[in-house]
Amino acid sequence: DFISQTTGQVAFQRPQQLRWHTHTPSEQILLLKDVDLWLIDNELEQAVLQKNKNLANTALHWLIREPNGKSGAKYSHSASGIDWYVANKNASQPISFGFTGGNLSAISLQNELEQTIYINFTNSKINSKIAPKTFELNLGADFNIIR
Repeated sequence: DFISQTTGQVAFQRPQQLRWHTHTPSEQILLLKDVDLWLIDNELEQAVLQKNKNLANTALHWLIREPNGKSGAKYSHSASGIDWYVANKNASQPISFGFTGGNLSAISLQNELEQTIYINFTNSKINSKIAPKTFELNLGADFNIIR
């Protein structure tokens, strides 16, 4: 069952930088830079730092470490013009990648609560230059920081 929808932007640069900024329904940022994973909630003015553990069996691994989503993944099926590949099928967080015309267009994954999350990419820019400040932590003075 469809529960909610979130919109925002994702930027990632290999080997280990990712910024996922959601705007609606609430503004939140997931920021990964090297070994620091920040979960930032702008509405609550709170930032939580999690030191990066081994990402090998997580969905983040496939987003930031694999040269392309098909590496190590097996073709599953085609639906609505999208070719789906399953990666880490037996891991705690199974993940599938959908490709349209050779470009990543969707991701399906299960979270720790066994909820299925679908991420659809639109207006993708492949291999574009990303400013280094995109991956810098920039918090206001009022933020509560939890380490």
